[in-house]
Amino acid sequence: MRASRPLSLVGGMSAVELSEAQLDALAMKIAARVAESLAGPYEPQSAPSSLQTAAQLAARLGVSVRYVREHADQLGAIRIGSGTKPRLRFPADAGAKLPDTVAAGSRPRPRRTAARNQPGSVLAIRGAA
Repeated sequence: MRASRPLSLVGGMSAVELSEAQLDALAMKIAARVAESLAGPYEPQSAPSSLQTAAQLAARLGVSVRYVREHADQLGAIRIGSGTKPRLRFPADAGAKLPDTVAAGSRPRPRRTAARNQPGSVLAIRGAA
C-alpha cells in the first residue's frame, strides 16, 4: 500500500497529494453527501401538461385540422421531430385565446352539407332533362 496518491487537477492548478487515509476520508464524505441527497424526498420534474394532437384540438375548437395546422404557431404548437413534416402537439390550453391570436374572420365557415337525405330534397336523375 502506498503512503500517498497524487491527484491531478484541471485548469492549471497544482497537483495535491493525499495520503490513503485522507483519500478514504474524502471518499466517505462525498459518499455521505450523495446518499443524503438521494435519501431526500423524491420530487420528479413536473411533467408537461397533457398535449393534444392537431385532430384533437380541431375537434375541441370546432375547426378543421387544416385550420389548426395553418395556425400552429399562433396556437402554441410544439414540433416533435426535425424532418420536413414534424409532428405537432398542442398544450391543453391551446386555443383559449383563439379570437385574440387569430385575425377576425379567418376562422373557417362550417362546411355545407349536401341536400341529400334531407326532407323535401330532390335528386336529379341522370339522362332525364
